[in-house]
Amino acid sequence: MYPLAASTLFIIASSVLLAYTLFGISGFGTALIAAPLLSLYLPLPKIVPLLALLDVLAACNNVYHDRKFAQRSALKTLLPTLLLGACIGATLLLQAQLHTLMLGMGVLLVVYAIYGWCKRPPSARMAQALALPLGLTGGVLGAVFGSGGFLYAIYLSATVPDKQAIRATLSTLIACSTLFRVVLYMTMGTYADTQLLLLCLCLLPCMLLGTYLGRRLSHTLPPAQFQQTIHGLLLLTGIHILYRYWN
Repeated sequence: MYPLAASTLFIIASSVLLAYTLFGISGFGTALIAAPLLSLYLPLPKIVPLLALLDVLAACNNVYHDRKFAQRSALKTLLPTLLLGACIGATLLLQAQLHTLMLGMGVLLVVYAIYGWCKRPPSARMAQALALPLGLTGGVLGAVFGSGGFLYAIYLSATVPDKQAIRATLSTLIACSTLFRVVLYMTMGTYADTQLLLLCLCLLPCMLLGTYLGRRLSHTLPPAQFQQTIHGLLLLTGIHILYRYWN
């Protein structure tokens, strides 16, 4: 898949900019936006480690600004199962067939988009009961697809009332999980691909700009309107990936 044409690199850079603008607003969601578009040009086992490197930097930036709002009780609940799930997911990423991963990503996007439209978050009691499976599944999905943050958001939206606290806690969780995944990928030799590291370096300005714009937009853009647009985009992308899988 290397080297990339200039037009392809522009599309990839634009998708990364959009993804990290969303991340700057909500504290998660980069892979849900960027990975489907990048999968048109790059193999999924390359996309997830690439986004993991960018996510570490973006999440640490958010944590630096919002660290005092993070909910320690939620971190203690989710982090252990999240890390265990990341170990399982990293193993699956290296062993699973690519077309199977494509099917999983398509289903994941469609289900999450429908969930976002329904807007029926679980009760606090139900969320507490689901903490173990949500953390474990989020860790697995994070390692395989680079996208487990929405499961943590489901839990936090039902147990943490303050929106800023939700974003700060999400950023902390994602920073820990992606750092752990980056270490796993290093031990597995994933980052021995120098072209992958060079692509990451090229996309670094898009990540920084997107995160900055997202944090600015979070104070002006109506969250409901933005989220509905994102959910529509995710649904269309998921349907497109499922169409590619079946054809």
